[in-house]
Amino acid sequence: MEESQLRQFTDKARALGMDDARCVGVMELPIDPTLTDYCLECGAYGESALCPPHRGAIDDVPKLLAGYEWAVVFKRDLPVVDLQSQEYHEVARQIHVVAAQLEKWARMRGFKAAGLAAGSCKRLFCANSDSCQALEPGGVCRFPQWSRLSLSALGVNVFALCDKIGWPIEKITRDSSHPSDAMGVLVGILLVGRK
Repeated sequence: MEESQLRQFTDKARALGMDDARCVGVMELPIDPTLTDYCLECGAYGESALCPPHRGAIDDVPKLLAGYEWAVVFKRDLPVVDLQSQEYHEVARQIHVVAAQLEKWARMRGFKAAGLAAGSCKRLFCANSDSCQALEPGGVCRFPQWSRLSLSALGVNVFALCDKIGWPIEKITRDSSHPSDAMGVLVGILLVGRK
């Protein structure tokens, strides 16, 4: 893929409201099998058809990445205080929506594309529902146009990826203590290849 084509993807991500976007080769994505263990600690574990154990596992990674050449990595910067509040859900939803929009945009231009996002779609889109409808016999996702597979579920090491790209990032948890002006990021990826 030519540099000008890749620039179109990063420009489109910024036009959709992302603070920055960069491209890396798919084979450069840092995959860490141990990261999927964090999914076990998530309160939404097992509640979504797009999260482990139903979907996403280190064994899925080679199959998922097959046929893709590039990863368009995009991010939203936001204050740490927002990452530790309900604002997280709004921005994480935006990451899912942008991943889906980029995916559609790329496919309309003849590319193979798949979006990956931040966080469990169950918590972001169906928090008020008792269950993931897609897990019911014969059920379908309520929000297939927006819900995307989580980066964590595939063991994408976002910290190593951001370091590779040159984006400063620190691990932030609900218990983290940071200066009041500290910034954090939420990241999404669009996998792109030729059909």
